[in-house]
Amino acid sequence: MLFNKFIKKIARYVSGAIRYLFRGDFTGLLARRKALRIESSLQKIYNSNKNSTSITWIIVSPGHTSYIAHLVAERLNRYGFSVSITKHMPKHFDAEFYLVLCAQAYTTLPPAEKRISFQLEQSVSDRWFTKRYIDILNESLAVLEYSLINISFLEKKGIKYPYVHYMPLGAADFYGHEIEANASSIDVLFYGDNKSSPRRRRLLSALKKNFKVSIINDLFGDEMLQTIKSAKVVINLHYYENALLEAPRIYECLSLGVKIVSESSQDVDSYPDLQATVTFFEPGSIEEMIKAVQAALITPQTVTWVNPQSDNRFHFAFDRFLVSIGLLSPESFLDTPLKFRNQDNVQPCDTVALSMPETIKRRLAFEKIRPSNVGLFDGVRRSPSWVGCGLSYVALAKYAIKNDLETLTVMEDDVLLPFAYIQKLETIKNFLAEHAGQWDIFSGLLSVLHPDVRVMDVQESEGLVFVTIDRMTSMVFNIYSARGLQILDKWDFNDLNAKTNTIDRFIESHESLRVIVTLPFLVGHNEGLDSTLWGIKNSAYAAMISASQTTLYDKVAHFKATASEPAVICADASD
Repeated sequence: MLFNKFIKKIARYVSGAIRYLFRGDFTGLLARRKALRIESSLQKIYNSNKNSTSITWIIVSPGHTSYIAHLVAERLNRYGFSVSITKHMPKHFDAEFYLVLCAQAYTTLPPAEKRISFQLEQSVSDRWFTKRYIDILNESLAVLEYSLINISFLEKKGIKYPYVHYMPLGAADFYGHEIEANASSIDVLFYGDNKSSPRRRRLLSALKKNFKVSIINDLFGDEMLQTIKSAKVVINLHYYENALLEAPRIYECLSLGVKIVSESSQDVDSYPDLQATVTFFEPGSIEEMIKAVQAALITPQTVTWVNPQSDNRFHFAFDRFLVSIGLLSPESFLDTPLKFRNQDNVQPCDTVALSMPETIKRRLAFEKIRPSNVGLFDGVRRSPSWVGCGLSYVALAKYAIKNDLETLTVMEDDVLLPFAYIQKLETIKNFLAEHAGQWDIFSGLLSVLHPDVRVMDVQESEGLVFVTIDRMTSMVFNIYSARGLQILDKWDFNDLNAKTNTIDRFIESHESLRVIVTLPFLVGHNEGLDSTLWGIKNSAYAAMISASQTTLYDKVAHFKATASEPAVICADASD
């Protein structure tokens, strides 16, 4: 039996490889080979180490990134994993997992199937992105990346979803508590490489003419932390022109309770949590830098500079990663407070876009059309991808139920919103409110219309035609009522039957479902993007969506014709 399964598996692989070669798609063949290797590694983790807290992690980090090593270690310790941090690469690789920061700095590395690489270089320069480093990242079990701009860069190098995991950094209130500041304080501190950066030397030279400045190049460990804590202000300056924000340095200083003055950056909007805690000035502006430092020096020190938003954002991202590789149970993750980008979280968010930052083309395309009231949710990841999709909807349903939301609007990031979307949506929500209790889900688009679907009602309101049906298959844009949310909440991620248990098929299987849809459909589907679930172009869905709408028009016409026919009065049997 096992031998037959093995032969069939080999036959499928060879058959698939031949199809790639026949098309001349050598890049696709290599990508598929890597996908199978990674999938095999993940399946071993899922099957043998599921939720096991006996797993050993070794974090290998140079001195200048030790803050991130401690940030990760604290989160792993929270779940009971055995974790150790070292600056030196071990001679033997007996642990289950190795998280390597700045992997390009080491001559030897752990085996690829055990290695997770935390990528921390800036893509604004090719200085470190050598062929060797690209190969290191490509071969790793997973790549953690702190910057969305870097994710876009890595994708062009072939390092992309599903092997890349977005890992935004954050501050940590546990960090450096045992370290005491030096008795003699420092006015302004710069630490990092200034010797090989002319722009840093130019800015520091101007700064020293106005303030007492200490410059540290090669100091690490507790002594470095003690020095940082002794500073009244830490100045952060870019190594490169048009650089990305030096997030690790900034979050380390904030965690230690020190004020930061920093050059702004092209990606500063990716760090909304820093706007109230860091003083930014225009990159390269000596005048603005001096004013910012002067203001910071006379501002009284506060008790803490750690923003809970940044702390929680990292926690959510790292837990999301652990779920994706099978080391944290989905049940545990679903209890984690959700984070929505572009939304302050002061009030519960009732309109959400489901999007994965790792599929950066889709994310950027959606950002161009995103309504201001829509919070971005970084979708849950799990292999196979449709399971992660289902978990995302369960997480959102639990969030809505916990926050007593009457409805939850969820759109996916490949949606195309119509002209006058806001006005049309207001009309739709008014209609749904008037028919509260009479519907479960409003669907903005039906990708596949079940052949047995029944039209139950047709109404017109403010120029829109509302059709009530008993089945649906689509997740591009839906509004869920309280009962619709309860349906989502009951989805079982342990059922791996893709024919019946994808989240949309699961919804479709419910009896007595009441779905409202407009004709024509409210939204469209961006055909220029790729599906994150099935590895196909969105354009493959175009014919199905068109056919669904045409079929529904026909059913509505039949419903109207039947409803308008006069009733047949049967003669009394006694006549």
